[in-house]
Amino acid sequence: MTVRRGRIRMLHPFTMTGYSGSPSPSSGLLPHRRHPGICRLPAVHLPQALIQAVRLLLPTGETPIRRLEDCARELSNFLWSRKRPVEDPELQERAQRLWERLTGSQGAGRAGNRGPVGMRGEGGNRYRAAWGDSLREYLCVDPSAAMHQIAEFLMRGGSDADTEHIRGVYLRQYLPVSPKVSYDLVISAYSLSELPSLADRLCAVETLWRKTDSFLVLIENGTREGHQILMEAREAVLKAKGEESSGHVFAPCPHDGVCPKLTAAVPAPCNFTQAYHPLPFPWNGGVKLERFSYVILRRGRAGETQSWPRVIQPVLCRTRHAHVHLCTADGTLCHTVLTARRSGRDLYRCARNSTWGDRLPMPHPPPEGQDGAGQAEDSTAETGRAD
Repeated sequence: MTVRRGRIRMLHPFTMTGYSGSPSPSSGLLPHRRHPGICRLPAVHLPQALIQAVRLLLPTGETPIRRLEDCARELSNFLWSRKRPVEDPELQERAQRLWERLTGSQGAGRAGNRGPVGMRGEGGNRYRAAWGDSLREYLCVDPSAAMHQIAEFLMRGGSDADTEHIRGVYLRQYLPVSPKVSYDLVISAYSLSELPSLADRLCAVETLWRKTDSFLVLIENGTREGHQILMEAREAVLKAKGEESSGHVFAPCPHDGVCPKLTAAVPAPCNFTQAYHPLPFPWNGGVKLERFSYVILRRGRAGETQSWPRVIQPVLCRTRHAHVHLCTADGTLCHTVLTARRSGRDLYRCARNSTWGDRLPMPHPPPEGQDGAGQAEDSTAETGRAD
């Protein structure tokens, strides 16, 4: 399709990737900026009724607001800096080393083989989420009665009337015991990191997976600790035996293998960002970014488009070439340089219109060149222009 400069260029159906559908039946074409791998959302807004309810909860006066700002900052710093609870064997090992350092070889000989006893903490567990209008029923599980009271107040928009802005919401302190009760979508948001041990986390994930008919969504902070917690849960679900327990990774990984970011020379978390408009407090300012890690597990077998690689870093668009960092279907990380001549015009323009977190509509990434500079030099002879 030929268009003048500055107009939207259209993309032919993805016959090269097995994608046969088209959201534009009349033309059979897709704009590159809306290719099927686009996953990003615009900056999200909180409902106005929820904002009004939060304002009613706040104490009046300037001094309490200042204290609230400080408390919010301290809580945010704590949540982002906390580590996974130390497991009992590791705690025993650390305590034994400390015991030997304090007593020395002579003191340790007098003390014999006696060492310090282990320690273990207990904690709560919370599962809560909100979704779009497509769901007819929400079951929110949280052991805290105070959280239930605040949730009901916010859902009513701060009103005492029995009119909820979100309908079909049921609050419970515990998950249903019956194995027959299951749900299409189960979400655990920032909850696994609050459990006191690995055994508790795996037990919670096993329970959630039993309650899942289709999708299990796990979300944690986009730190190394948060990512590691998700990888533990991911491995537990994928190793579940039996036809009824079988599942696969729906997102963000295009594979079911070990996360290549964990096995890299310098391990790094696999995380993504989402823009949002915060509560309208004086200290919040404008649009903010939330950095998070997530994994979506789905029952059954993966589909054909599941093998599309995921963009794991911002795409670097340069003159007539683009640097793209991908996580591929074979479980490896790939840095490739795409040009219109070497990679094809459609794929090249899709890459330039992709961003961190999107999928690139291609069954396999092109082989890496010897270096990006060589490919960039070859691209100078191309006649196409970047979007």
